[in-house]
Amino acid sequence: MLELKYPNVKPTYNKLWRGREKAIEQLFGSWEGAYNKLPSLLLAIQGTTPGTVIKWLAPTCGNPNRAMFLAAAWAFGPCIAAVPYLRPVISIDASFLSGRYRGKLLAAVGYDPEQRLVPLAFALVRTEDEACWGWFMKFLRDYVIGEKKKFCVVSDRHWGIRNTFKRPQYGWEESANPSYAVHRYCMQHVCENLFKACGRDLSLVEKFRNKLANKKKRRAYERMWNELTLTHPEAIAYLTKCGKEHEQDDREPAKPERWAQTHDGGPRWGLMTSNGSESLNSRYKAERRLPVVGLVEGTWYKTVSWFNERKLLSFERNAEGERWPKTIQEKISKRTLKAVGINIVSIDQMRGEFEAQVPYEKSEPGVTWKYKVLIRRAYQPTDPQLPTRRAVCECRKPQLTGIPCVHVIAVFSKYRWEVDDFVDDKYSTENMLKIWSSGEFHCYGDEENWPVYDGPLIYPDRRMINRGRRKKDRDWMWMDAMRKNKNKRNRGKEPLTTMENVQSGRRTTSQRTTRTSTRNRAQSSARERGETSRKGANTSNDPVQPSRNSISTDPRTESRLGLGIEGLQSRRNSISSDPRSVSTRYPSQQASSSRGGRGPTQSTSSAGGRGIRTGFAKLGARIRNNISGWGR
Repeated sequence: MLELKYPNVKPTYNKLWRGREKAIEQLFGSWEGAYNKLPSLLLAIQGTTPGTVIKWLAPTCGNPNRAMFLAAAWAFGPCIAAVPYLRPVISIDASFLSGRYRGKLLAAVGYDPEQRLVPLAFALVRTEDEACWGWFMKFLRDYVIGEKKKFCVVSDRHWGIRNTFKRPQYGWEESANPSYAVHRYCMQHVCENLFKACGRDLSLVEKFRNKLANKKKRRAYERMWNELTLTHPEAIAYLTKCGKEHEQDDREPAKPERWAQTHDGGPRWGLMTSNGSESLNSRYKAERRLPVVGLVEGTWYKTVSWFNERKLLSFERNAEGERWPKTIQEKISKRTLKAVGINIVSIDQMRGEFEAQVPYEKSEPGVTWKYKVLIRRAYQPTDPQLPTRRAVCECRKPQLTGIPCVHVIAVFSKYRWEVDDFVDDKYSTENMLKIWSSGEFHCYGDEENWPVYDGPLIYPDRRMINRGRRKKDRDWMWMDAMRKNKNKRNRGKEPLTTMENVQSGRRTTSQRTTRTSTRNRAQSSARERGETSRKGANTSNDPVQPSRNSISTDPRTESRLGLGIEGLQSRRNSISSDPRSVSTRYPSQQASSSRGGRGPTQSTSSAGGRGIRTGFAKLGARIRNNISGWGR
């Protein structure tokens, strides 16, 4: 925008940086002063938004008037009020701060019936360890989830999170009796660890993800497990110890329910990854570069916009008389069409036992798979042998997701029963409306209207200052490239990462860092200069083409200078083909050759070599200056 308005004005990098710092200070205060403003902002939000819970940890260090910031957590009132209407599964994740001071932003999210994110709680901590995760999880249990409410938590395998589920003081002990916590691992992170532990075998990871971890049928799971036992014993060894509390203890039984959907039992509700919390953290990428006051305000404004927009959509859907959201209705319609060719055999209709016979003519001609279906209707008495859910199938989809599978829908179609009566109420449009309209947000006003914080002055730890260039993007994962490849293949485009690149550990152009993209810009500009030199060489009257070995160069050096082989060759041609280049730049060499010190050919070759080396030195210095300027 400024370049279009002021095309002749080119401010330096330092001026732009100082202007940015002044703008941030005017909006949010200084980096250090923002920590002292944080309690006032949290108190203002708590006073205007009913039900909001805040908590911060800033102990004094000898001086009662000064406190050091350690952690702060907040949960908005409408988000807490929406918890009873959510499915009992959440995902948690951490992301780094990109401002002057290091730190972590912890987030916990739930999901509405259409898989949209419901932010439940946030926390600012110094680092990602057991103490910080335990403090945040205890805040989540005491003020957001509530006691004696069983919830499933999906996360990565960070040691701090894993230890939180072993300690009783945090309220999430998994081995307690009774236990109100279930811990499950993110399939994406397990795939990443398996990829690194088993020789970077891409085919193995695809088999694990598509045919083992995501499978709901026991027979398909056992078939793939037996196949991997013969072909990849190292993968079986890793997966056996993956879910254990003590990985090196051979006496401890394996826990495949942490990563396999077949053994899950239903607490996941079909959610296999923690992509929701990671997606939430990516939404605050710009806010994480601001002082802590700007970060808290960013979480508030983003949450308010989501509740405002989705409340209107839910109200319109409910006013239309639709019982289920659009995604759930589409899923039921697709399964109803697939259920046309399934044969249903009634075993005991009064008891609700049926058999679904599915012919698989496409994949396995002549083979018919049989599934046992149990359905408990409303008029049937409670039978201890019948399942707790109203519809159960041997394929396990109704038990794991709460939505009838194609075999159950085939039974409904045969006997003209209503499918809607067997979908879990957590997916209903009425329940979705309660999620987004269960609370109210109100403006908290300007800084002048905030409550006065009369506690000790809060300062950040000076040891937490970021040194060097700030980190902006999260650590790159090979599974991200696999997901991008899948999306590219679905759109009919060329995949970003080839099998050879993934297995050898190389990155492609689209996966490089900002520094690499800067180097690419330098290479493109240098190639343009090489093309210009080549045109000049072609118009020369001297047809002599010097040998490539006249000057020994390293291809890596050529790459660093931003020139390819063609650019180097054309530049050598243009320099050596001009007879004035030697006499003009090195008159002493021509004089020495006329005195008989050296022959004309030897003198020209030596002087031309030094001229080329000097030209390359100047060109390299100019390119390095450009690269350093762009990198800022």
